[in-house]
Amino acid sequence: MTTARLFAIGLLLSTAGIPLGIEKGDGFDHLRLAALMGLLIGHFIALPLVLLLGIGIGSFQSRPGPQPFGYILGGISLVFGLVVISQSWATSSWLETEPEGVGDTSGEFAITMLTGLSGWIALLLGAGMVAHQMILDRYIKLMSVPVPDRFGGETPLAAILLTDEGAWRSHVRNI
Repeated sequence: MTTARLFAIGLLLSTAGIPLGIEKGDGFDHLRLAALMGLLIGHFIALPLVLLLGIGIGSFQSRPGPQPFGYILGGISLVFGLVVISQSWATSSWLETEPEGVGDTSGEFAITMLTGLSGWIALLLGAGMVAHQMILDRYIKLMSVPVPDRFGGETPLAAILLTDEGAWRSHVRNI
C-alpha cells in the first residue's frame, strides 16, 4: 500500500509541471493541450523522484512512519483522475477536428492518450485506497465489538465469526 500511496503522491505532484507545457496557439483548447503536455513532463520528473525518495527514506527508518489517511489521499486521487480523464478526452476529440496551430496531431493525440492513461491509473489508485481504508475501518470496528463471556470471554469477535460459525449461528438469538 505504501508504493501505491507514493505513486499517487507522485501523480499529484506532477501537476507542478503544468507550466512547462508549450502553448501552440490561442484559445482554451490550446491551453488545455499545453497543460496536458506539462502534466506529462511532470510525470516523467515527479514520479521517479517521489518513488526514489520514498524508497530511500523508507530504507533508513526502523519502523514505518505515519501513513497519509486513506480517504483523503484516495478521494483526491479519484478527483484528480476524473479531471485528467475528462480533459484528455475533450482534448483528443478536439484534436480529431484537425485544429489550426497544431502541427502534428498524431503526436498530440499520443500525449492526450498517455495523460488519459495516467488519469485512469490515478482513478484506480484512489478507488483502491478508499476501498482499502473502508475494509480496514470495518475490520477495526469488528475487532472492537465486545464479546459476551459465554462466547469465549477474551476471544475477539472476528475470531469467533471466522472459526466457529456453527456455534455462532446457534447463539445469534441470545444476543
